Amino acid sequence: MCDDLLEGSGEWLLERNDFRQWEFSTSSTVLWLHGIPGSGKSKLVACIIGHLQKSPEFLPGNFAFFYCMRGDSDKERSNPEEVIRSLLRQLAFHDDPSNSYNPFNASNSLKDPVAKLYKEKAAHSQKTRHEVEKFTKKECIDILTELLKGCSTTIIIDAFDELDRSTRGLLFQVFDTINGELRKSKDGGIVRLLVSSRNDQDIVRKLANYHNIEIGVEDNKKDIERFVYVEVAKAISSGMLLSGNVSQDLQSEIESVLIKKSRGM
Repeated sequence: MCDDLLEGSGEWLLERNDFRQWEFSTSSTVLWLHGIPGSGKSKLVACIIGHLQKSPEFLPGNFAFFYCMRGDSDKERSNPEEVIRSLLRQLAFHDDPSNSYNPFNASNSLKDPVAKLYKEKAAHSQKTRHEVEKFTKKECIDILTELLKGCSTTIIIDAFDELDRSTRGLLFQVFDTINGELRKSKDGGIVRLLVSSRNDQDIVRKLANYHNIEIGVEDNKKDIERFVYVEVAKAISSGMLLSGNVSQDLQSEIESVLIKKSRGM
Protein backbone atom coordinates (compact mmCIF):
# COMPACT_ATOMS: atom_id res chain seq x y z
CA MET A 1 0.00 0.00 0.00
CA CYS A 2 2.95 2.39 0.48
CA ASP A 3 5.32 1.17 -2.26
CA ASP A 4 5.74 4.74 -3.55
CA LEU A 5 7.20 5.95 -0.24
CA LEU A 6 10.88 5.86 0.64
CA GLU A 7 11.85 2.96 2.82
CA GLY A 8 11.54 3.87 6.48
CA SER A 9 8.96 6.61 5.94
CA GLY A 10 6.26 6.67 8.61
CA GLU A 11 8.19 4.49 11.06
CA TRP A 12 8.00 7.23 13.68
CA LEU A 13 4.22 6.71 13.75
CA LEU A 14 4.40 2.92 14.06
CA GLU A 15 6.66 3.34 17.09
CA ARG A 16 4.41 5.80 18.92
CA ASN A 17 2.83 4.54 22.16
CA ASP A 18 -0.67 5.59 21.13
CA PHE A 19 -0.40 3.61 17.91
CA ARG A 20 0.98 0.51 19.60
CA GLN A 21 -1.69 0.64 22.30
CA TRP A 22 -4.33 0.80 19.57
CA GLU A 23 -2.74 -1.96 17.47
CA PHE A 24 -2.45 -4.43 20.35
CA SER A 25 -5.58 -3.45 22.28
CA THR A 26 -7.64 -6.35 23.64
CA SER A 27 -10.80 -4.24 23.77
CA SER A 28 -12.62 -2.03 21.27
CA THR A 29 -10.77 1.25 20.80
CA VAL A 30 -10.28 4.22 18.47
CA LEU A 31 -7.15 5.91 17.14
CA TRP A 32 -7.52 9.36 15.60
CA LEU A 33 -4.74 10.51 13.25
CA HIS A 34 -5.12 14.21 12.54
CA GLY A 35 -3.29 17.20 11.13
CA ILE A 36 -3.40 20.13 8.74
CA PRO A 37 -4.02 19.68 4.98
CA GLY A 38 -0.89 18.36 3.27
CA SER A 39 0.61 16.87 6.42
CA GLY A 40 0.71 13.37 4.89
CA LYS A 41 -2.23 11.73 6.64
CA SER A 42 -3.24 9.52 3.70
CA LYS A 43 0.34 8.38 3.07
CA LEU A 44 0.67 7.46 6.74
CA VAL A 45 -2.63 5.59 6.62
CA ALA A 46 -1.32 3.64 3.61
CA CYS A 47 1.79 2.75 5.60
CA ILE A 48 -0.34 1.61 8.54
CA ILE A 49 -2.39 -0.62 6.24
CA GLY A 50 0.78 -2.10 4.74
CA HIS A 51 2.18 -2.67 8.23
CA LEU A 52 -0.97 -4.42 9.45
CA GLN A 53 -1.22 -6.61 6.35
CA LYS A 54 2.29 -7.93 7.01
CA SER A 55 1.35 -9.05 10.52
CA PRO A 56 1.22 -12.85 11.07
CA GLU A 57 -2.20 -12.36 12.72
CA PHE A 58 -3.66 -10.51 9.73
CA LEU A 59 -6.94 -11.97 8.42
CA PRO A 60 -8.42 -10.35 5.26
CA GLY A 61 -11.94 -11.21 6.39
CA ASN A 62 -11.49 -9.20 9.59
CA PHE A 63 -10.10 -6.04 8.00
CA ALA A 64 -11.74 -3.20 6.06
CA PHE A 65 -10.78 0.31 4.99
CA PHE A 66 -12.31 3.22 3.11
CA TYR A 67 -10.75 6.32 1.53
CA CYS A 68 -13.26 9.18 1.61
CA MET A 69 -13.30 11.83 -1.09
CA ARG A 70 -15.50 14.84 -1.74
CA GLY A 71 -16.34 15.70 -5.33
CA ASP A 72 -18.90 15.52 -8.10
CA SER A 73 -17.10 12.73 -9.96
CA ASP A 74 -17.67 10.09 -7.27
CA LYS A 75 -20.30 11.27 -4.80
CA GLU A 76 -20.54 7.84 -3.16
CA ARG A 77 -17.11 8.38 -1.62
CA SER A 78 -18.53 11.20 0.50
CA ASN A 79 -21.72 9.37 1.48
CA PRO A 80 -21.61 7.79 4.98
CA GLU A 81 -24.19 5.14 4.03
CA GLU A 82 -21.98 3.99 1.16
CA VAL A 83 -19.06 3.78 3.58
CA ILE A 84 -21.11 1.37 5.69
CA ARG A 85 -21.99 -0.73 2.64
CA SER A 86 -18.35 -0.83 1.53
CA LEU A 87 -17.17 -1.95 4.97
CA LEU A 88 -19.84 -4.66 4.99
CA ARG A 89 -18.85 -5.80 1.51
CA GLN A 90 -15.22 -6.20 2.61
CA LEU A 91 -16.08 -7.97 5.85
CA ALA A 92 -18.67 -10.23 4.21
CA PHE A 93 -16.09 -12.73 2.98
CA HIS A 94 -14.03 -15.24 4.93
CA ASP A 95 -10.93 -14.44 2.89
CA ASP A 96 -10.79 -12.52 -0.40
CA PRO A 97 -13.37 -9.69 -0.76
CA SER A 98 -12.71 -9.55 -4.50
CA ASN A 99 -14.82 -12.70 -4.91
CA SER A 100 -18.07 -12.19 -6.81
CA TYR A 101 -20.85 -10.95 -4.53
CA ASN A 102 -23.06 -13.92 -5.41
CA PRO A 103 -24.05 -16.52 -2.79
CA PHE A 104 -25.24 -18.89 -5.51
CA ASN A 105 -21.69 -19.26 -6.82
CA ALA A 106 -20.27 -22.46 -5.32
CA SER A 107 -16.76 -20.97 -5.18
CA ASN A 108 -17.75 -18.00 -3.05
CA SER A 109 -16.79 -17.62 0.62
CA LEU A 110 -19.56 -15.33 1.84
CA LYS A 111 -20.24 -15.43 5.56
CA ASP A 112 -23.61 -16.90 6.53
CA PRO A 113 -25.52 -13.76 7.67
CA VAL A 114 -24.73 -11.99 4.39
CA ALA A 115 -25.50 -14.98 2.19
CA LYS A 116 -28.85 -15.52 3.92
CA LEU A 117 -30.07 -11.95 3.39
CA TYR A 118 -28.76 -11.81 -0.17
CA LYS A 119 -30.64 -15.00 -1.06
CA GLU A 120 -33.84 -13.49 0.33
CA LYS A 121 -33.35 -10.32 -1.73
CA ALA A 122 -32.41 -12.30 -4.84
CA ALA A 123 -35.53 -14.45 -4.52
CA HIS A 124 -37.69 -11.32 -4.12
CA SER A 125 -35.96 -9.82 -7.15
CA GLN A 126 -36.78 -12.84 -9.29
CA LYS A 127 -40.40 -12.78 -8.15
CA THR A 128 -40.89 -9.05 -8.83
CA ARG A 129 -38.56 -8.95 -11.85
CA HIS A 130 -36.65 -6.02 -10.40
CA GLU A 131 -32.95 -5.60 -9.67
CA VAL A 132 -31.70 -6.93 -6.35
CA GLU A 133 -32.20 -4.15 -3.79
CA LYS A 134 -29.27 -2.69 -1.92
CA PHE A 135 -29.00 -3.60 1.75
CA THR A 136 -30.67 -0.88 3.81
CA LYS A 137 -28.78 1.05 6.47
CA LYS A 138 -30.44 -0.96 9.23
CA GLU A 139 -29.71 -4.25 7.48
CA CYS A 140 -26.06 -3.27 7.12
CA ILE A 141 -25.79 -2.37 10.80
CA ASP A 142 -27.52 -5.57 11.92
CA ILE A 143 -25.33 -7.78 9.73
CA LEU A 144 -22.12 -5.94 10.62
CA THR A 145 -22.95 -6.54 14.28
CA GLU A 146 -23.37 -10.27 13.61
CA LEU A 147 -20.14 -10.45 11.59
CA LEU A 148 -18.12 -8.70 14.29
CA LYS A 149 -19.27 -10.90 17.16
CA GLY A 150 -16.53 -13.13 18.54
CA CYS A 151 -13.90 -11.54 16.25
CA SER A 152 -11.09 -9.02 16.43
CA THR A 153 -11.70 -6.61 13.54
CA THR A 154 -9.76 -3.59 12.26
CA ILE A 155 -11.54 -0.80 10.38
CA ILE A 156 -9.73 2.21 8.88
CA ILE A 157 -11.43 5.31 7.47
CA ASP A 158 -9.14 7.85 5.82
CA ALA A 159 -10.02 11.53 5.23
CA PHE A 160 -13.14 11.39 7.39
CA ASP A 161 -13.50 15.18 6.98
CA GLU A 162 -14.21 14.61 3.26
CA LEU A 163 -17.55 13.02 4.15
CA ASP A 164 -20.69 15.14 3.89
CA ARG A 165 -20.59 17.33 7.00
CA SER A 166 -24.33 17.19 7.61
CA THR A 167 -24.51 13.38 7.69
CA ARG A 168 -21.08 12.06 8.68
CA GLY A 169 -22.08 11.87 12.33
CA LEU A 170 -24.09 8.82 11.25
CA LEU A 171 -20.91 6.76 11.16
CA PHE A 172 -20.12 7.56 14.78
CA GLN A 173 -23.66 6.52 15.71
CA VAL A 174 -23.24 3.25 13.79
CA PHE A 175 -20.00 2.36 15.57
CA ASP A 176 -21.48 3.30 18.94
CA THR A 177 -24.49 1.08 18.22
CA ILE A 178 -22.36 -1.86 17.11
CA ASN A 179 -20.01 -1.58 20.10
CA GLY A 180 -22.99 -1.44 22.43
CA GLU A 181 -24.36 -4.67 20.92
CA LEU A 182 -20.96 -6.37 21.10
CA ARG A 183 -20.64 -5.51 24.78
CA LYS A 184 -24.04 -7.12 25.44
CA SER A 185 -23.26 -10.23 23.39
CA LYS A 186 -22.02 -13.40 25.12
CA ASP A 187 -19.61 -13.86 22.16
CA GLY A 188 -18.04 -10.43 22.65
CA GLY A 189 -16.04 -8.86 19.87
CA ILE A 190 -13.31 -6.26 19.40
CA VAL A 191 -13.31 -3.41 16.88
CA ARG A 192 -10.17 -1.33 16.39
CA LEU A 193 -11.21 1.80 14.50
CA LEU A 194 -8.66 4.19 12.98
CA VAL A 195 -9.86 7.53 11.63
CA SER A 196 -7.73 10.15 9.88
CA SER A 197 -8.98 13.69 9.34
CA ARG A 198 -8.38 17.39 9.61
CA ASN A 199 -9.23 19.09 12.88
CA ASP A 200 -12.86 19.92 12.07
CA GLN A 201 -14.69 20.81 15.27
CA ASP A 202 -17.41 18.14 15.09
CA ILE A 203 -14.70 15.48 14.70
CA VAL A 204 -12.60 17.00 17.48
CA ARG A 205 -15.58 16.89 19.85
CA LYS A 206 -16.16 13.22 19.13
CA LEU A 207 -12.60 11.87 19.00
CA ALA A 208 -10.38 14.10 21.14
CA ASN A 209 -10.73 11.84 24.20
CA TYR A 210 -9.57 8.69 22.38
CA HIS A 211 -6.01 7.71 21.47
CA ASN A 212 -4.95 10.41 19.06
CA ILE A 213 -1.82 11.40 17.19
CA GLU A 214 -1.45 14.89 15.76
CA ILE A 215 1.01 15.09 12.87
CA GLY A 216 3.40 17.94 13.58
CA VAL A 217 6.33 19.49 11.74
CA GLU A 218 8.88 17.57 13.81
CA ASP A 219 7.13 14.24 13.19
CA ASN A 220 7.60 14.45 9.44
CA LYS A 221 10.98 16.17 9.54
CA LYS A 222 13.20 13.14 8.99
CA ASP A 223 10.93 11.71 6.29
CA ILE A 224 10.94 15.04 4.44
CA GLU A 225 14.70 15.44 4.74
CA ARG A 226 15.31 11.95 3.38
CA PHE A 227 12.89 12.59 0.49
CA VAL A 228 14.55 15.91 -0.41
CA TYR A 229 18.07 14.41 -0.36
CA VAL A 230 17.04 11.51 -2.61
CA GLU A 231 15.04 13.59 -5.09
CA VAL A 232 17.66 16.35 -5.42
CA ALA A 233 20.35 13.74 -6.02
CA LYS A 234 18.15 12.10 -8.69
CA ALA A 235 17.52 15.45 -10.40
CA ILE A 236 21.25 16.22 -10.50
CA SER A 237 22.35 12.77 -11.72
CA SER A 238 19.70 12.76 -14.48
CA GLY A 239 20.64 16.25 -15.62
CA MET A 240 17.16 17.62 -14.87
CA LEU A 241 18.54 20.19 -12.42
CA LEU A 242 20.85 22.77 -14.04
CA SER A 243 21.96 20.09 -16.52
CA GLY A 244 23.67 18.31 -13.64
CA ASN A 245 26.20 21.12 -13.12
CA VAL A 246 25.63 21.56 -9.40
CA SER A 247 28.40 22.03 -6.87
CA GLN A 248 28.23 20.39 -3.45
CA ASP A 249 27.68 23.79 -1.81
CA LEU A 250 24.82 24.64 -4.17
CA GLN A 251 23.28 21.20 -3.68
CA SER A 252 23.35 21.67 0.09
CA GLU A 253 21.77 25.12 -0.27
CA ILE A 254 18.96 23.75 -2.49
CA GLU A 255 18.28 20.96 -0.02
CA SER A 256 18.23 23.36 2.92
CA VAL A 257 15.77 25.74 1.23
CA LEU A 258 13.42 22.92 0.18
CA ILE A 259 13.36 21.44 3.67
CA LYS A 260 12.76 24.84 5.27
CA LYS A 261 9.98 25.77 2.83
CA SER A 262 8.19 22.44 3.25
CA ARG A 263 7.01 23.40 6.74
CA GLY A 264 6.35 19.76 7.59
CA MET A 265 4.30 19.02 4.45
